[in-house]
Amino acid sequence: KTIKLFKQFIKGEITPTYEVVLKRLHMLLHKGKIRINTNILCVDECQDLSPVMVEITKLIKANYKIISGDMNQHIYSFLGAINAFEHIDCKIITFDK
Repeated sequence: KTIKLFKQFIKGEITPTYEVVLKRLHMLLHKGKIRINTNILCVDECQDLSPVMVEITKLIKANYKIISGDMNQHIYSFLGAINAFEHIDCKIITFDK
C-alpha cells in the first residue's frame, strides 16, 4: 500500500502529507540529488523532532547550526518525536534563570 501511495504522490494524483514531503526531502538530500548550503541553520523545539527531521538537519550543510529547545519539555514522544539533542553532535549551552 505504501508503494502505491508513493507512486500516486509522484504522479501528482494525491496531495502529499507533511510527513511525505519531509521524507522526500530527506531522500533527495541523502542521495545527493539536491544540496542545501547555508551560512546559519536555526532549528527550534529540538526536544521534539521527528527522526526524519533530525536526519535532514544533519544533511543540511551550514557553517553554523543552532538548535534550541527545552530538554525538559519532551512531550510529543507519543507521536514518534525524539530528543534531537541526543542524536545531533553539538555543543550544549544551558541557560539558567
